[in-house]
Amino acid sequence: DYKKILEKIYADARRNESHGFARAVQGALFRSLKKTNPALENRGVRTAPFVVLIGTQMPAILVEIACLSNENEVQLLTKPDYRENIALSLAQGIRQYAHRFTVADRKGS
Repeated sequence: DYKKILEKIYADARRNESHGFARAVQGALFRSLKKTNPALENRGVRTAPFVVLIGTQMPAILVEIACLSNENEVQLLTKPDYRENIALSLAQGIRQYAHRFTVADRKGS
């Protein structure tokens, strides 16, 4: 019984960390891509019990960048500058998330 309780606590903590990670990445993506694509909607962060997410031992996210059924998004994805902007925004979101831990480590020293 204790093992199940501890596993649930650990899963809840990991889910909360994943949600914070997703917010950082989604925010960086939205702020950056909105400049190039003014029609872009902020759809926020969603959760779902995907096996690739819940089966991890660390925070994990899935990022949907565009919909190939949307012709405007397809056109944007054909542009190398737009794709590079996506990559840079993803990196920025990851850095923002990771920065929380380096700041906390320095405060704890």
